[in-house]
Amino acid sequence: MSQQEQPWQPGPNDLPFTTHLINPHGDRHLGFNDVEGRYYRLWQHKSPERLHYASSGR
Repeated sequence: MSQQEQPWQPGPNDLPFTTHLINPHGDRHLGFNDVEGRYYRLWQHKSPERLHYASSGR
């Protein structure tokens, strides 16, 4: 079970991506890397984590 994150607001050094999705509660943030075409989960106290996604196969 994961620990509840404390709300935080990413700063310029936390967001090297062109698109950012920041939830209103302040505890879940995503960044999109245009070069790689991937989303990353942004964390307050550790490096961004690349998200994996599945194809719908259509």
